[in-house]
Amino acid sequence: MTKKILVFLLFTVVFAPSTFAQHTLSDNLPYYDANRLHWGFYLGLNFYDFKLTPTSKGMTKSGALGITTKVSPGFSAGLITDYKLNDYFNIRFEPGIDMSNRRLTYDKYIMSQYPSYDPKDSIRNINSFYLNLPILLKFGGKRRHNIRPYIIGGVNFSYDFRSNENSSRDNTNGIDDFRMKTFNYSWQAGVGIDWYRKYHKFSTEIRGSFGINDELIKDGKPPGSEITPWTDPIDKLQTRAVFFVLKFE
Repeated sequence: MTKKILVFLLFTVVFAPSTFAQHTLSDNLPYYDANRLHWGFYLGLNFYDFKLTPTSKGMTKSGALGITTKVSPGFSAGLITDYKLNDYFNIRFEPGIDMSNRRLTYDKYIMSQYPSYDPKDSIRNINSFYLNLPILLKFGGKRRHNIRPYIIGGVNFSYDFRSNENSSRDNTNGIDDFRMKTFNYSWQAGVGIDWYRKYHKFSTEIRGSFGINDELIKDGKPPGSEITPWTDPIDKLQTRAVFFVLKFE
């Protein structure tokens, strides 16, 4: 699902602007890139998913992964600080928030391995509210009239306000009590196009985010002291996300 979304948004960001570029008659903001410092804000959609590494109990009889993720679109917003290093490279700080929802569904074969639990209790929701602090390096190509393509990448540090990491409740208490780590980090990479308008610069960007650390907290107090069908079949859980962002500077 995430790969299909990524391909669609990549096509939108990269190819759609070229259609409108054909109608550009004059250059807007000709001295915009001469300034060292820029500020702005962004709005966007996010699609959060998981890279899930199962244990042997997380596989079905046929050898397939027995836990699936349902991805729902979420909302992103934040601020932009951009500092020009030279004609091609900029360093950027883009603090922002992401709201997302993911749903894990466990195969009936997995649930059957834990007879003390209800086999119908096979869905768990992960609701997240992230504060993200990405530090990014942007490489801009050659400007052509009012369009300039770029690639961007860097590292991100995030804080999940809804992680439930310190909660006394866990998956045995309900569908919405899945616990995740509060502090996480990832690397990010993306592509985009800057559009130079009459009074501001407008950018369309697609970016992927790839979690580095394991975010899973096992059930029980202390974690791992209780064997349940919701965390025992998972060895590692890492966030994957795709963002489609509109930037205004």
